[in-house]
Amino acid sequence: NYPHALCLSNDESKIYVGAQTGNFINEIPSDFSGINQISLNGLPPDGASSLDIHDMILSPDGQELAITCQKTDEVRFFNTLTNSVTAVVNTADFPQEIVYSPVSSQYYVTCMYDASVPGTKGKITRINALNKAASVWRRAPRSH
Repeated sequence: NYPHALCLSNDESKIYVGAQTGNFINEIPSDFSGINQISLNGLPPDGASSLDIHDMILSPDGQELAITCQKTDEVRFFNTLTNSVTAVVNTADFPQEIVYSPVSSQYYVTCMYDASVPGTKGKITRINALNKAASVWRRAPRSH
């Protein structure tokens, strides 16, 4: 369903592809010999708009995918060894892109629709990779 977000396992044996609409990721052997749809919310894989994956990144050890879900304003952490969600972290509105800092062990997520500070639009959510604690950065409104 509208493939969006892409990650390659560290050993390059698997490709993970997010479903832009839906509640699942696709796990595909890199030789294209099959496909495994894996639900991220405990319900059967479904193409109806529910989580709406936008981006994902693989942890340096290759054991965890951090997946932005723009419909539910969260990042879901998925264990690639057990094929299960291990944490769900709330973000600011409409999370999009995600990066990881190996220096600080933090994930940074752009959230483009949050307008809770007048005169601004968008925020950045920071997530600690170890304990999954989140904080949000808001820029000050522009003065004219």
